[in-house]
Amino acid sequence: MAGLGYSKHSLYRIRECQGHCRQDTLAYGCCPATRKALADPSRTFEVSLIQRQLPGYYGRPARLERDRHAHQGDHANTGTDALFDGRHLRTLTIIDNKTRGCLTIDVGATLRGEACVGSASDWQVRLFLHYSGDEGTCKMQTNMRLSHAAVTAAAGFCLALTAPAGAKVEGDTIVLGAAVSLTGKYATNGKNTQDGYALAVKRVNELGGVKVGGKAYKLKIIYYDDESTSARGAQLVERLISQDGVQFVLGPYSSGLTKAIAPVTEKYRIPMVEGNGADRNLFTQGYRYMFAVLSTSDYYLRSAINLAAEEAQKAGKSPKSLKVAIAVENDNFSQDVRDGVVEDAKRWGMQVVVDDKLPPELNDMSDTLTKVKAFNPDILVVSGHEKGAVLGVRQVAEMRIDVPMLALTHCDSAQIIEKFGKSAEYAVCGSQWDRSLSYTDHWFGSAENYARMFEQEFHYEAPYQAAESSAAVLTFVDAFERAGSFDTEKVRDALAHTELTTFYGPIKFDQSGKNIVKSMVLYQVQDGKFKVVAPSKWASSRIVYPAPQWAQRK
Repeated sequence: MAGLGYSKHSLYRIRECQGHCRQDTLAYGCCPATRKALADPSRTFEVSLIQRQLPGYYGRPARLERDRHAHQGDHANTGTDALFDGRHLRTLTIIDNKTRGCLTIDVGATLRGEACVGSASDWQVRLFLHYSGDEGTCKMQTNMRLSHAAVTAAAGFCLALTAPAGAKVEGDTIVLGAAVSLTGKYATNGKNTQDGYALAVKRVNELGGVKVGGKAYKLKIIYYDDESTSARGAQLVERLISQDGVQFVLGPYSSGLTKAIAPVTEKYRIPMVEGNGADRNLFTQGYRYMFAVLSTSDYYLRSAINLAAEEAQKAGKSPKSLKVAIAVENDNFSQDVRDGVVEDAKRWGMQVVVDDKLPPELNDMSDTLTKVKAFNPDILVVSGHEKGAVLGVRQVAEMRIDVPMLALTHCDSAQIIEKFGKSAEYAVCGSQWDRSLSYTDHWFGSAENYARMFEQEFHYEAPYQAAESSAAVLTFVDAFERAGSFDTEKVRDALAHTELTTFYGPIKFDQSGKNIVKSMVLYQVQDGKFKVVAPSKWASSRIVYPAPQWAQRK
């Protein structure tokens, strides 16, 4: 077949999945229609190589384009594999150099590679190729067998194209990978995420590392900036797995990016522990390799609705008399926050009088606040990550919107107290964690001690995004040690059976990968500090409800 031949060089050279070893093309048995299609420089093809009967087999899609350096006519050579960042991957060149057995070709519908099958003494590669076009159909079926001496090289080739079951360990170091938002709209929380990962790695290494099989291993993380975009995040996780050899992934920041990345880690059967993708829809997809240490986003502000209902009852009012206004960003996380609020508001019989989406730039909510003034709700819910929190506090203060409860997400990472001072007073905020909680572990001790260590390292107060990111690293450490192995399937199974208490809270996963034993907390800004007001067992202060009107504030 044109472009799919054998190499006179060692199969070990091919195993490296790079370089420009010369291809001697086997063109016999290939019809003119096939040669024409493969010689066409405008054509692109899709290929998926699937390994069978090897530890941890996976499908791996790759995009192939005709190589610029290929010969013309019958000699259209192999192309560029985007998964390997532009390296020239001689994907279809493993054949027996003695017999010159050719690969199977079927020109017809879509280009697809299938089956890399072998045993300890005999390897056979069979390839089925298809392309979209009207040149007709051409079939040629031949098989390839490799001698026992070539098995190791062939296995290396197949496993270079399909994720191996063993972890990437460099000497005494376990290498994890993470694509996080260091630029773009999620940059603030992306940095919180990275700092949380970094502190946990530093602490684990200081305490002697990870104990596996009687040996201590250090942790290391390879980071990439996903630029706060889902497509870039998915691409970078492909790179971490395919090019960097990472076999254990830490999650990105935000539900949207987690949704983009999860299909990639599932495809390769790579365990991912994440602490910043809270959209409950993530846990309805049947993912087996994703585990989340946090509570789902629909719970962020449910407690605000419940607390308002309880306060109304204490005042002799019916919760049914309360009105709710909602303004949220049009993203997975915020929409899920909204859904949780609506569900609990309906459960109490409350009326939702405003239900708006914030503008994409998160720079102006004056239209929504004008409606709030007109409808006079008892609760105003605003969710848009840290930019949404900043916008809500700033414009409610500027427009002097009197509302008994302003409920927000991301107050701590948005630094609303530092930025707005008294204007932030009485804001109610949902959080995954607080430093006043009494959870402890053997890595950081108490939540308060974690917060102090974080401040000493990074010179700002620890937000919950950092704490849950640190907890994700500790969850991996616990799974490694219980698995006693770096085999991805064994680690995945250990994660599924996690029952761990950390400074961040308890961690136990259900079948969907969701943490089912940790509670959210609700705090309120009082006297320039965040005070936990719910749940009652953690509360350090009673909620001030209704919040004083602006004219009454000093």
